[in-house]
Amino acid sequence: MQRHTKAAISILAAASMMMSLVGCGGNSNSASGTGSTSSAGSTSNTGSASAGSEPVSSSTGGELVIGVQSDVIFTPSWMIRGYTDRAVYSLVYEPLVKLDENGDWYPYLLESLTPDPENLTYTCVVKDGVHFSDGTAFDADALLWNFENYLENSNTSSTHFGYVENFEKVDDKTVVIHLTDWTSQLPYSFQDNCGYMYSPTAFKENGAEWCNTHAVGTGPYVEGDMEAGSYRTFVKNEDYWNADESPAAYDSVTWRIVGDESTAQAALISGEINGYFSPSFGMLDTMLNTMDGFYMAQNTTTFMVQFMIPPSGVEGSGWEDELVRQAAYYAIDSEAIIDSVTYGMATYTNQYAGPGTSYYNDDLAGYEYNVEKAKELMAQSSYPDGFTTKLYASNENTALYTAIGVALQSYLAEIGIKVEIELLEPAVWVETFMNAKDGFMVGGHGFGMNLANQMLSNFSQKAADGVGMMAYSKIHPDDVNDAIVSAVSATSTEEMIKNIKLSNELISDEYAIAYPVYLQPAYYIIWSDSIVDNGCFNNTSLSFDYTKVAPAS
Repeated sequence: MQRHTKAAISILAAASMMMSLVGCGGNSNSASGTGSTSSAGSTSNTGSASAGSEPVSSSTGGELVIGVQSDVIFTPSWMIRGYTDRAVYSLVYEPLVKLDENGDWYPYLLESLTPDPENLTYTCVVKDGVHFSDGTAFDADALLWNFENYLENSNTSSTHFGYVENFEKVDDKTVVIHLTDWTSQLPYSFQDNCGYMYSPTAFKENGAEWCNTHAVGTGPYVEGDMEAGSYRTFVKNEDYWNADESPAAYDSVTWRIVGDESTAQAALISGEINGYFSPSFGMLDTMLNTMDGFYMAQNTTTFMVQFMIPPSGVEGSGWEDELVRQAAYYAIDSEAIIDSVTYGMATYTNQYAGPGTSYYNDDLAGYEYNVEKAKELMAQSSYPDGFTTKLYASNENTALYTAIGVALQSYLAEIGIKVEIELLEPAVWVETFMNAKDGFMVGGHGFGMNLANQMLSNFSQKAADGVGMMAYSKIHPDDVNDAIVSAVSATSTEEMIKNIKLSNELISDEYAIAYPVYLQPAYYIIWSDSIVDNGCFNNTSLSFDYTKVAPAS
């Protein structure tokens, strides 16, 4: 199909926009210590090194200062969900599992992780010598407490532990996870919040309320001085269990809240801060393309898709008609939005996967920009004269979603769909997109190598019981559900990938349930070139190893 000429879009205030960083449960991929066949299979993984596993330098002292637009939301490991929370508290918490440069998982705080699809179990053996910063040993008791606490108290437990029946302590080093049904996704979940370990002693001695504002993990740093909404300083953990192999280069790391990007840019230039986490596309364009001395580091397996998801299950909304949904998607010129809103820095995708990844379905047709086809479909629909609808987005990133909203408003007007834009407080927005009745949701959704698990939470029939996007108002057809469940329960990587591709084909081409406006990296940072990032943000895992960042020599 030939592309039509791109429509001109007037986008206001795009230069000041900030990306949505709505964390949605976990992110990532596969299995054995030597290859990529095991995440879904039954090979025991004892793991070893990963990309960037060599320390960048010996301890050098001094302070690393990173700017960020807004403060963390959650502190306890089991509550962490947003991208900033993960980036900041990776200083303190470490995961059970990490990913290598190919996206294959290997044990980190674990000595081994053995999947057994036939018996519906995962056997976890903890690594010798690991301890928390308060001196508590990381043993089977600590692992069991973390599992049970996460299952009971985390707001994302249904995403990661939805198939867990119970946990069994076998000996001082071993915990067996018993499942109700097989899932290939647990190893990838263990690089996310259900794999971030918290000291059970700190919890038991101080209580849950204290833990809401205090982090106690196994990582290379511990909490220091902080002022909520202003800065958070972390100091070197002098009793870090892995200090001989991975020493921390800095005596302290400070995350400083710098909400205004012009101020952040000046602070980077002056050296007041060494990096800035998740800047807007406008700031990226300025710092990387018009100035010397800065570079971007990013996670290479985790992405964020800006989704448009209509209430396809709500009669009378206009969006219950599949022809309307298809017409709307054909009417949108995503590549023009990428150029205008993201300065060309985002990526076009026609599905819930990143181009070039093993999950991407090259045979999926998608909805290439074609206004004439959109008008034809609209004329054949139940709403040939169009209708009025609403676009709901979070006001956490007002400029970005105003820009995206104005673009979508302009495109959909061409086929008779009048869009009213409503930017809501984040908590109200979450409630609205879970129960949308009269409009469509636009928002950022993170995913990675555990894409099957994300699909399960958001597009399967299980989504209505969990935390999925528009869980109660989106359609969940049987064949979509079956394909997603088959991906999750696959016992080989090949089977998992085949069913992920089928799921995307059904979600997009068959039912038009969602439209990906564009794809972007989920985790990235601008560094001064006085800083070397050899596996901290420039990595593959959902945790950030601060022993892999140091001053340039």
